[in-house]
Amino acid sequence: MKSVTVFLLLITGAALAARDGQTETESLCGGAPDTFQQSVETIQGDFRIVLSTDRAQYEVGATVWMRLEITNLGVDSVAIQSTAQPMERFELYPDSCVSGNCLEVWTYPPEVHYSGDIIGLAPGKPQTRCAAWNGVANQGDSTVVAGVYRIVAGFTSASESHPVPQFAYPQGGLSIAIDYSLPVAASPLTWGALKNRWVRP
Repeated sequence: MKSVTVFLLLITGAALAARDGQTETESLCGGAPDTFQQSVETIQGDFRIVLSTDRAQYEVGATVWMRLEITNLGVDSVAIQSTAQPMERFELYPDSCVSGNCLEVWTYPPEVHYSGDIIGLAPGKPQTRCAAWNGVANQGDSTVVAGVYRIVAGFTSASESHPVPQFAYPQGGLSIAIDYSLPVAASPLTWGALKNRWVRP
C-alpha cells in the first residue's frame, strides 16, 4: 500500500509542476541526428503530435532513427499519464501487412513496465522521445529482408481496467513508411587491396 501512496504523490507533484508552468522542454533523444527528413503529424485536442524519421530511404542494415514529439498548443500546462512506462512506443511492420493482427517485426521498448509514467507539457514546449532500429528483427535476431516497412508510433495509455497499453496520443498512433531496400554501397578499392588481389608473391 505504501508504494501506491508514493506513486500517487509522484503523479500529483508532477501534475502540479506542469500546471504551474515549471515543466521545461525535455528530449530523450541522445545520439539522434540533428535533422529528420520526413514526418507526419496530427492535431488531437490541444496536442500536436509528430512522428519523424531521419531519412525516407535506407541501405539494408543501416540504423533508422525515429522521433516522437508532442506539443501542448493550449494556454495552460497539463500532464498526460499512464500506468505503463514508458508512454512512448514504436512498432515496425512490413508495409504489405494490411491486417490489424500482423506480428511486429520490431518494437521499442521491448518490455513495458507498470510503474507509471507522466509527461508534463508546458504551453508551446515540445517533449520528444526517440528510438533507433538497426535492421534486426525481434524474432530470429537477424537482419530483415529488403523492402518497405511501416512505423506506427505514439504515446500510450494503460490503466488497471485496461492493462494493455494502447495508443492514446494520438488514438491509434501515427504511421509513416520507410524504404529499407537500398543496396549497401560498395567500398572503394584501394591500391593495396588491388595488389593483394592481383599481384602474386
